[in-house]
Amino acid sequence: MSAIPVNGQTIGNVRVEQETWPPVVTLVAALFVAGVLLLASAAKVIPEGGGSFGAQLGYLEWWHFAIIISQVVISVAVVRWHRRWETWLGVMMLFSLFAGYSGYANARGISCGCFGTWLESSTVFRLDLLAILLGGVLAWRPSKPGGAVATLATVSMFMATVGAASGATFLPPPPEADTAMRFMALPVVDEAREAGPDDPAYLLYIYSEDCPTCQRHLPPMEAYMASHPNDDVLRLKTISMEMLEAEYGLEIWRWDAKPTTLLVEGGVITKSYSLNDLPNPEQVRSALSGESDPFATLLDLDMMSDLRAAGPDDPATLVYLYNPNCPTCIEHLVVFEDYLAQRPADDVMRVRVISMLDLEEQHGIPLYLWTPPQTILMQGGEITSRYNEDSTPDPFDVLRELIGH
Repeated sequence: MSAIPVNGQTIGNVRVEQETWPPVVTLVAALFVAGVLLLASAAKVIPEGGGSFGAQLGYLEWWHFAIIISQVVISVAVVRWHRRWETWLGVMMLFSLFAGYSGYANARGISCGCFGTWLESSTVFRLDLLAILLGGVLAWRPSKPGGAVATLATVSMFMATVGAASGATFLPPPPEADTAMRFMALPVVDEAREAGPDDPAYLLYIYSEDCPTCQRHLPPMEAYMASHPNDDVLRLKTISMEMLEAEYGLEIWRWDAKPTTLLVEGGVITKSYSLNDLPNPEQVRSALSGESDPFATLLDLDMMSDLRAAGPDDPATLVYLYNPNCPTCIEHLVVFEDYLAQRPADDVMRVRVISMLDLEEQHGIPLYLWTPPQTILMQGGEITSRYNEDSTPDPFDVLRELIGH
């Protein structure tokens, strides 16, 4: 009976390679690498802000699909052959290429686009470096210790150089700080630029025709334009970046954000909205016209009289205001209703849920004044905390804070 070869032995002219790491270690590392690659793929196809999946796919080029398929195939291969050192050599080379690309973008202060708008270039670069470290460590073979580290480092540096060269070739230059100023000098915004302090303000929505997020926010902007063509408070203009490039030579890559929204008052830019706080034109108009705070109007309603009259020893009340047509609102509503079911008459904190549509239909508080959902904590007849749409609290967490746990 022939002997079974053992790791590290030489059988004839073939050496059975000794495994440096336990299989569970390489498997966990493989799952991490696969997760990073699949997350990058998902970022390319999942629409932002609840947009249409089909519309998002329509904006992708053929090479996007090629990259997505490649990342999925590589993810499967890494997990399937996670115990082979060649796999980790490939991982190190691949992510060295990625690191050169994301590192170049990070150094220039621009987005590499590797994870869409989900992750900044600096975060992507750190993920790439971690994957390189994993690949290098797991690719090292004890049978060839001499020069192994130098060889791996040389290969990594070469691939990073290729990645950086790719970034320099395909990534746009960093946006210029004076892009908005150059834009304001163009004839297309003569009315906004020449407006005086007593003239209407202008909301300028500057979008790209190839940007899914831009296209998703374009219809409400156009709807406001149609309903307020000559408004005395706020007028709105939608302007295509492609048009600006074709007619005025203002290149698309110069814009720091897509879309870019500017509020111009008295011929001067008074606010620039980021991607995370794109304005509702009705809300902007309301703020400019000095309309009352919807919370103040809410508190004056009879339905809130018990909360206004509450004393310091009475239970606090967490008031959740939601729009029934808002998916995010409904997700949070489930938690608040669960709290109501469990603690309908709690001695420390109670919950009240109010529909913004009901407030509009029954009490005349316009829906456009709200950015749903909104939550307020009332104690002793006053609002002590206000939570906006990005910080909706868990009522159980608020209760724990109130009782000091």
